[in-house]
Amino acid sequence: MPLSGLYYGGSPAAENPPGAKAYGHLDARDPITGATKWELKFDQPMYSSLLTTGGGLLFAGDLKGNALAYDASTGKQLWSFYTGSGFRGGPVTHSAGGHQYVLFPSGLGGLGLGFVTQLWPEVANYPAGGALVAFRLK
Repeated sequence: MPLSGLYYGGSPAAENPPGAKAYGHLDARDPITGATKWELKFDQPMYSSLLTTGGGLLFAGDLKGNALAYDASTGKQLWSFYTGSGFRGGPVTHSAGGHQYVLFPSGLGGLGLGFVTQLWPEVANYPAGGALVAFRLK
């Protein structure tokens, strides 16, 4: 009887690049030329999705539990807030009562982090938690 299993297109073991340490990054690219406008490097991968607003803001969250806001044109960090647990899901926005809100789903856990901990074992000790944290934009 044949056996079956997951196939990842290669080895499921995470490895550092030869002579370097693996890192996470966020790039902004010109949609026409593909040229890199700016790049941010992180000491761990970014599991959060990104959210951009019409006002030129970019929101994300890191594995350490920081909700982050950047200037979408320059990549300059404008704000951060520690929520207590890391991010796997992405921020969302909505408006109510004439105000715009950004909500961050904070909380680690699940199978996907098993691959992260192969290169970043400290992530296994990050708080799991689970919360939806909302902020009102001015």
